[in-house]
Amino acid sequence: MTNRQPSPTLVILVSGPSSSGKTSLARALQQRLPVPAVLVEADRAFPNVPHTHPGWDSPAGDPGAVVLAFHESVATWARAGFHVILDGSLPYEDRDLRDACMGVFAPYDLRLVGVTCADPELTARERTRPEVRPVGWASRQARDIHDGMRYAALVDTSVRSSQECAEDVLAQLGLDAEPTTPPAPHHPVPSGPRPDRERP
Repeated sequence: MTNRQPSPTLVILVSGPSSSGKTSLARALQQRLPVPAVLVEADRAFPNVPHTHPGWDSPAGDPGAVVLAFHESVATWARAGFHVILDGSLPYEDRDLRDACMGVFAPYDLRLVGVTCADPELTARERTRPEVRPVGWASRQARDIHDGMRYAALVDTSVRSSQECAEDVLAQLGLDAEPTTPPAPHHPVPSGPRPDRERP
């Protein structure tokens, strides 16, 4: 029996704490990637779910089903043969759901990109965001959001521009020439102390 090879369709999934520069990096990657790719920004593309509607209920009473369905919807682009960059979509604080969302892209050439940023810079960026988020949320996520992740590329956005970081990521992924180049070695991320896992 012939062994099936992974689809050549490329999926770059960018993961990191809030305010770390994921979206800016994803946009820069789209500009510099040697193949055309659609960019899906989770903050913009995630549907407005009617939580307050009296008749609303997630399938099987599972709120995670909505998050998983979103990733499955993004996978339709890859299934149609489009290369995809997905920004900031993975759920936080639910490892099983996170792994299930990544599993949706198993048939494709999935490259995980981790984004880190120094805590003082995270805090400064968080203060300038237009949307209201819990104070310290970015720093809290930064402590453990990378735990258990196996990245093909890892980049620190503390002082470098998104363009410089994008060039670094593409070099780590081996995508500055051909998108079918095997992934670079995985980068372990040291685990830090974890805060109590409570949603805001």
